[in-house]
Amino acid sequence: MIIKHQDGLSKLAIDTRVDGHILLVGVAGDAHKTSTMIRIAEKYKEAGYKIVVMMDNKDALDFARMGLPAYQKFQLDLLKEQGEPLESHKIQILHPATLTIPNHKIIKTQFYTNPIKNLSEPEIHFIIGSQDTGSTKLITNTINIIKDSDNFYEFIQLMGRNLNAKKQSIKGISVDAPDENNFNIRLGSGSDKKDVKDILESFKMFGSKYETPFLTPKSYTLNLNWNEILNQQDIITIFSDRFIPFGNRKLRLYFILNRIENIMNALSKGGIRHPILLIFDEISFIIPYRPVGYQEITSEEFKNMYRIIRNMGESKGTSTISATQEYFSVQEQVMESFTEIYIGKLGGIKQLERLSKASSYSSLEKDAIKILKPGYYLKKGKEIDNPFEALVPQCSLTDQKIPITEMFEKYNPEMIERPEPLIAQLKKDLKTWQEESLHTAKEDMKTEAERISKERKRKNEEKNATKKVEEVKAELKQTKNESQDKNFDRIVELLKEKDMNGLSNRQIANRIGISHTIVNSINKITTLINQAWTLEDLQLRYTNIKPERITKIYNQWNKTNIEPQKIESGNEQETTQTTPEKTEAGKDNTF
Repeated sequence: MIIKHQDGLSKLAIDTRVDGHILLVGVAGDAHKTSTMIRIAEKYKEAGYKIVVMMDNKDALDFARMGLPAYQKFQLDLLKEQGEPLESHKIQILHPATLTIPNHKIIKTQFYTNPIKNLSEPEIHFIIGSQDTGSTKLITNTINIIKDSDNFYEFIQLMGRNLNAKKQSIKGISVDAPDENNFNIRLGSGSDKKDVKDILESFKMFGSKYETPFLTPKSYTLNLNWNEILNQQDIITIFSDRFIPFGNRKLRLYFILNRIENIMNALSKGGIRHPILLIFDEISFIIPYRPVGYQEITSEEFKNMYRIIRNMGESKGTSTISATQEYFSVQEQVMESFTEIYIGKLGGIKQLERLSKASSYSSLEKDAIKILKPGYYLKKGKEIDNPFEALVPQCSLTDQKIPITEMFEKYNPEMIERPEPLIAQLKKDLKTWQEESLHTAKEDMKTEAERISKERKRKNEEKNATKKVEEVKAELKQTKNESQDKNFDRIVELLKEKDMNGLSNRQIANRIGISHTIVNSINKITTLINQAWTLEDLQLRYTNIKPERITKIYNQWNKTNIEPQKIESGNEQETTQTTPEKTEAGKDNTF
């Protein structure tokens, strides 16, 4: 800004050079910051700038006065004296879509939404309150997967679709159930449960039932065309969050961050035909001196905004005007981004003392600030110059006696409307999204129940098949054992009659149809029985033969005491021991 003194008046003119960043410091009321910012904005508009008011911190729509003509006598007299024309401006008020809009007449407001797929990484960090890599990746991956037509509920459900959830029984099968208190997501005790539950809690800043349906499908009718808005130089765009509960500071701050992200994105892509002036009503709300949690993210992005603007160069021509009540309520690093700082009437001697100490003011400079009249400013660095009083705006001033809605009803009635149709449409769309998401969740439950049922059936069939195989094996084994027992009985009988029938071991084996080595082994056992070996001795020697089989041979042989003296093994003769001497476990061929 350049101060020009003319005809005894301290007039304010504007240097419309690029990357001009102005900060006004002064206590509310006495400093007349809003009126000064409006007058500066009017000068920028005359120079061809597109004016965008980024926030309405007091929820008073102070900047909407730019859409009203001056009507108070003292203002009309001042404008005439200063040779300034009367002028009201075309304004556009934008507000995030919400169901908390009152059902009475309001100043015409365009309610808008933002595509889920356009969520930037800084916005994600802000929503979850940290820069946690895992959570950011989970959200980013989901954004990349969802379709352009997917709504907020589908986005949330997709994040939790593969997680275990609280159970509900369908046809006797326990499956994950949708939680209507968590956007109908089917969430339970999966490995990522904590991450997703924390994310869900973060998104509840839009309302536990999504009462502020701001994040929408890409094709939703209320999404803004940012290029179109920024190219309407003749219209002053005013963003307001006045219908968002003041206590929900995080949500209100998020909307400011979202605007910064969208505007910087539009500027970086090109296609904006006019330089931009961004106005921030109370900058300490965005970048407090000591930011905590999510405030750190908006603070960093605000500083990043200045870096981007500087790097864009003169062709983009983006400037800012900001205001704050206290000089030290804003981070020092951000203060360094301002090209011009103007000090107005400060709120108390303590603030003046602190500023004087930090700026190494002389007593003369300190006194110059101390005696400032309401509405007057001194430029920082030139504190001993003559103070100036900004010219009054060409548009209306605030009238404390008349609410701004009544002012519009009287002087600009076309800007008054009732929002019921919009509220009805928002409620209808939200109900549709909720019902569709609940239906999808229940269908997923049925699908999972069917999958679990099929899986159980398959496992039971496999189990039954395995059981059947084992039963068949057992039957075959039993049949084999019975067959072997019969063969062994026949062998023992033939061995008893060996002297009478004249059969050799090999001939006995051939007659029965088994290996002659088995006959040899049985013949050895019967020989040891004849030598007075006890059943226990035999079982200890032949540990590789089932005890019950040895017992059967022992009992059957002892029915008739026939004592073969020699054992044939093929064409060979073998002499056996005649005393029950203990030996190691036999290594004979088993059967």
